[in-house]
Amino acid sequence: MDSSSEEGAPGQSCRRLGPRQVEIAEAVLRIVARDGLDAVSMRTVAAEAGRSLGWVQREFATKDVMLQQTLIHALDLMDERIAGHAARQGESTSIRSALGTIAQEVLPGRPDTIAEQRVWLAFMARASLDPDLANPIRARYLDSHREIAHGIAAAQALGQAEPDLDPQQEARAFVALVDGLTGQVLVGVLTVAEACTILDTHLDRLISHPADDGATCSSAEL
Repeated sequence: MDSSSEEGAPGQSCRRLGPRQVEIAEAVLRIVARDGLDAVSMRTVAAEAGRSLGWVQREFATKDVMLQQTLIHALDLMDERIAGHAARQGESTSIRSALGTIAQEVLPGRPDTIAEQRVWLAFMARASLDPDLANPIRARYLDSHREIAHGIAAAQALGQAEPDLDPQQEARAFVALVDGLTGQVLVGVLTVAEACTILDTHLDRLISHPADDGATCSSAEL
């Protein structure tokens, strides 16, 4: 790879990939969201990006490396969007509302999140057979569990959650619930509104709303 792999605009994802590699990764994501992972090849990605096959091969030596880096890029983009949404809400946002924000930004209720979750499920299926894809997914799950558990523990300290809850166990359950609802929305078992109602009911049992905080998944624009 050339020196472009060390360049990039600000942001976690661009520190991993240079501009040309980001262009390729975005082409991969469009193909996966539209046609599935089986449609991805070096040649189809080159065509999607409007570049030559050699141009793509100079940035990624193999399809496997291209897929691995595209997955990491996609995960970074999701993290950045959620972090940006949380930053706009401000530091005064309640723990309950912060968890609702995570759900809002993951559930496939907008064109961008529908495409994103199609990509996510496609990579998840492939990762069950490919350790190189499983590793970054596993790391992100562990990070999510840790951060959400920290929030639940903070809610306990504020008297907003029952003291006998196991924050780590509840964090795993929350992530698993969001994952399961996402899949059911994508295949049409549930609507986004129905999924939000289920999530809000779960979160209401887990963490109480501060008196001045009425934010819910169901009340958000999805």
